[in-house]
Amino acid sequence: MIQKLFKDGIEIDYNAAKGHLSITSNDISKVLDTLVEFQSVIERIMNVFPPVEWYEFNIHSRVYSSAHSLDVTPVADSKLIALLNETTGLSVKPYTWSICAHGNGIPQKPLNTIPDWMHLSYGPYVKNPRDHYMNLVYRRRNLDDVKLVIKKHDEIIKDVADSTIGGE
Repeated sequence: MIQKLFKDGIEIDYNAAKGHLSITSNDISKVLDTLVEFQSVIERIMNVFPPVEWYEFNIHSRVYSSAHSLDVTPVADSKLIALLNETTGLSVKPYTWSICAHGNGIPQKPLNTIPDWMHLSYGPYVKNPRDHYMNLVYRRRNLDDVKLVIKKHDEIIKDVADSTIGGE
């Protein structure tokens, strides 16, 4: 059963069957405050907070640039580009890029079940060629690690923009 609560611009979804808790807001500070408040309430009711497999921060951002998105060239395999140029008869270029990090070894299970995970995607925002999108998923077993990334999300966005589109 999924429970949904709405409060002051915050949406809280709790799926007891899967043990998933999602807190969504356009105001990131509200997400952290709500999580702390939620944990406190649960601890008072149950005398202990239930075990958590992992915490996840998932943010979607738009980044403005004076550079047109098709003037920005993400790193790509030049052999693949040459092959696709020849095969398609078009001038092919990289359009988006994505990186990930995970625990030790190559994962042997679905990526959405790995507790220590990071995935970052960056590319043109289709509706406006001067905007770019960024999606960051950061998942850790330790809440303090996730809180640190949440607090540094503006810095992360700036670093990614500076390294890919020259920042603006």
